[in-house]
Amino acid sequence: MSDETLLQLTRVLNAPVARVWDAWIDPAKFAQWWVPKPWRAEVHRHDVAPGGAFNMTMRGPNGEEMLTLGCFLLV
Repeated sequence: MSDETLLQLTRVLNAPVARVWDAWIDPAKFAQWWVPKPWRAEVHRHDVAPGGAFNMTMRGPNGEEMLTLGCFLLV
């Protein structure tokens, strides 16, 4: 992966670590918080492990679709 395709997310949340971790690794919960409403997400693959695949479709209120493909580098 090159620097041109690298996306790194950092966020500090005022919540218990176990609850945040569960929302990140459970595909159904992840789909609920990943996209802003009224968009929704359909997670196709969510292998939370170093090198694991990440694949989902985000759907907008006007029929827009955005396929997101990636992999986890560090978990």
